Amino acid sequence: MKKSFRIIALASLFLIPDGIRTFSPIGDVIGFLMITAALSKLSRLEERIFEARRRFLILTGVAGARYVLSVVYPDLSQTTTLLFALCFAVAETILVLPAFANLLSGTEYLLARHSEKS
Repeated sequence: MKKSFRIIALASLFLIPDGIRTFSPIGDVIGFLMITAALSKLSRLEERIFEARRRFLILTGVAGARYVLSVVYPDLSQTTTLLFALCFAVAETILVLPAFANLLSGTEYLLARHSEKS
């Protein structure tokens, strides 16, 4: 279980942007994939962690789609780029907030259950 939480902590570093003008979609894909992989074993223990893993898997797809669009259409107008940025930001916000909420509440439950057995 400790290894999974270490991987999640490391993956969270990929999700932090370098600066205000930084666009790093590949870092998001790597971070969400690492979190999804780390939650694979933990998701069998608790339903909320399973739901968090499912949302992180969807987030991986959203971040991957953002990366593919940025590679396939590099010369879009500023208006179209802002529209895509807004759409992806809304989609990621809708998914990331409940994903982390489920992850934290599931982790809290597992820690409480584990500490009672000791």
